[in-house]
Amino acid sequence: MSPFVGSINKGVLRQYTVALISTIALFIGGTSIGWPNPVLPYLLSPDAPFPISRADITWVVSIIHIAFILSSFPTGYVMDRFGRKKSLLFLSIFPLSSYILTIFSTSSIMLCIARFLAGVWLGVIYTIVPMYLAEISEPQIRGSLGNFTSLLTYTGTLFAYVIGSVVSYTNFAIILGTIPVIFIVCFAFMPESPYYYLMIKNPESAKKSLMWLREGDEEKILGELAKISKAIDLEMEHKGNIKELFSTRGNRKALLITEVLSMNQKFAGTTAIIAFASVTLPEGALPSIGTDGCVIILGAISVVSGALLMFIIDRVGRKSLLLCSCLGCSVALLLLTVWYYLDQNTTVDVTPYNYIPFYCLCFHSVMYCLALGPIVNSIKGELFPSNVKAIASVITTIVLALSSFFVNKIYLVLADSFGFYLDFLMFFVITMIGAVFSLTVVVETKGKTLQDIQIELNGGKIIKDTQTSAGRVV
Repeated sequence: MSPFVGSINKGVLRQYTVALISTIALFIGGTSIGWPNPVLPYLLSPDAPFPISRADITWVVSIIHIAFILSSFPTGYVMDRFGRKKSLLFLSIFPLSSYILTIFSTSSIMLCIARFLAGVWLGVIYTIVPMYLAEISEPQIRGSLGNFTSLLTYTGTLFAYVIGSVVSYTNFAIILGTIPVIFIVCFAFMPESPYYYLMIKNPESAKKSLMWLREGDEEKILGELAKISKAIDLEMEHKGNIKELFSTRGNRKALLITEVLSMNQKFAGTTAIIAFASVTLPEGALPSIGTDGCVIILGAISVVSGALLMFIIDRVGRKSLLLCSCLGCSVALLLLTVWYYLDQNTTVDVTPYNYIPFYCLCFHSVMYCLALGPIVNSIKGELFPSNVKAIASVITTIVLALSSFFVNKIYLVLADSFGFYLDFLMFFVITMIGAVFSLTVVVETKGKTLQDIQIELNGGKIIKDTQTSAGRVV
């Protein structure tokens, strides 16, 4: 049942508080993603603080994805060696340094270094935060808490769009640079994952962490702790490496589901659409507000849609939402394919209908935020056992970064060579494949403990224990 229905106990409120504060890290990442949109016109103007070419601009925008990939490798080790909490706190130096360097940049090289540091932070947060949220949350609200990863990313991106359009270049960087400080101060008071404490054989700290997060029937909480401990002991008997990731049916299926959905998320086209909205939307799409206004509206739709999802994700289930999300995005992408084909490859005059692409993108944004965005970001925290979570998270982060880099690089190449219709046709085909994959391969995780999910992935059947809400295999 959704935590918004009926009474909300103190433990649930604490879990939501931890989720909100921990995902300020994603808000920071969202500001890095949104930073170029309001800044690039200024950098290319005569008033820019230093000379910068269009070729340099492409590096400023894309280098973040290279850092995203590279930082994923050590982050998996760091979070298992030092813990989820300490890793996020210590590595917050990267976004803080990024915005400080942005303020004092006197060349395109310095700005690229600043953006590289921002990309390192993206690799950190997308590797650690989904795991952390899955490990601190109860099964009944894990979907809602996992949704914070996308919701705060969307909010950070929208924040950057709006603030960057009304303040100066330097003040923009100063404002964004204060957010990592706020994150460090607030997150310092949050608990470490009880799973991590059990992994390093510290049951007393694990008990203290779980008791604070749950706040209720002590016997039930201790029962949950015992089941987590038993599962982790079993999982940690086998060293977490690449070989172990492919050693069991459950791990292989989890990896297949996670990586296919990750590629499907990026090939749904949202990152490229937002990055290149100014050249994608036809002139006069919404003349009363202009292209910048259209981009802000798309960002606002993402935030509102992500917020509304919190009310339904733990009631409807991930699998159904993924199917609807893929199908909905496919409808929008098919309409965009037809419109742009008629506009660029035929003599049909579609100028009176220039508003259609914008409304299609709005619908696409809503359907994307229904599942492809938030659920794909959080599902990797649900599907893998403790001994391979770190390496699986690293691989998934790399797949996300490579997919995003490829989509952003090929988007304008295809558009300039054949027309935007081919971009949207490619996105349409892939989201349809995603719909079939969601229907036939993806497993439902709603309301199940992480141990129950492992049982199902490995082909077992689950019998519910009504007193603990956990399962056992038969």
